[in-house]
Amino acid sequence: MDSASNAIGILQFVLSCFSQIQLAREFENEFEVYQLKLDLIQLRLSRWGEVAKLNNYSTVTREGQPTSNDGYETPGSPAGDPVIAVLLEIRATVTKAQRDAKKNKNNTAIDQPLDADACIPADLRGVRNRLKGILSRRTSQTTKVVDSLKWAFYKRDHFDRFITDIASLTDTLESLLTEGDRQKLLELSKDECKGINKPNLEELKDIAQDCDPSIEKAADEALKNARGGVNYVTQSHNTGNVMGVNNGMYNVSGTHYWGRN
Repeated sequence: MDSASNAIGILQFVLSCFSQIQLAREFENEFEVYQLKLDLIQLRLSRWGEVAKLNNYSTVTREGQPTSNDGYETPGSPAGDPVIAVLLEIRATVTKAQRDAKKNKNNTAIDQPLDADACIPADLRGVRNRLKGILSRRTSQTTKVVDSLKWAFYKRDHFDRFITDIASLTDTLESLLTEGDRQKLLELSKDECKGINKPNLEELKDIAQDCDPSIEKAADEALKNARGGVNYVTQSHNTGNVMGVNNGMYNVSGTHYWGRN
C-alpha cells in the first residue's frame, strides 16, 4: 500500500470515529463547549486533509472497525514517513479512547448519552450546523459508515486528555506542511467563520483556544474587522468647519485646528 492510500485510510477511519462520539450526563453543564471542541477537532483534521489533498476518496467501514485501508496492516505502512507516523498515533489515541470509554461505561451507573441537538443552545446550534455542513461537503466522498458503533465519553478528565492529545498530534501534523500550505489552513478557517455573528465568534474563539489555533486566529481577525466602525472628525479653521467620515479601526474624537489666525 502506498503512502497516500495509507494516509487516506487512516484519516477516513479517524473522521468516522469522531462522528460517532457522544457525551454523557457528566457534560450537561456547558455541553456546548465540549461538543464544539469535538466538532472543531474533527473539522481541523478534515481541513488538514483538504490541504494535503486526502479528502474526497471513498471507502466503506462497518461496525466502527478498521478496514484494510485504515493503516492497520503495519507491514504496508511506508517506513520513515513522518505523516503516516503521526496519523498512526492519532488513530491509536482514538482507539484507546474508545476502549477506555467502554471501561468507564461499565464502571458508571446507567447514564444515557445526551442528545447533542437538544442540548446545544439555539444560537450555537446554527454555528454547529454550519461547521457540520462544511465537514460534510469537504468529505462528501470520504468514509461511508455502515452500522458504525457510537461511543461516549463519561468523564471530563478522560475527555480533556483526549482533546489535548489529539490537538497536540494535529499540531505536529500541520507542522509537516509547507509554509504555503499552513497559510491555506488559515484561509480555509476564515471561510469557516464567514456568516457567524459577533457573539458567536467570540464564543467560538474561546472554545478553539486549546484545540484549533487556525479557527481561533480566524475568529479573532473576523472580530477585529467587525469592530471597524464609522468615526467622525471635525476640522475647524478660519474659513469654517469640515466634517469628515473615517471608516476604520480607530476612534478619533475632538476638534483639531490647523493654521487658525
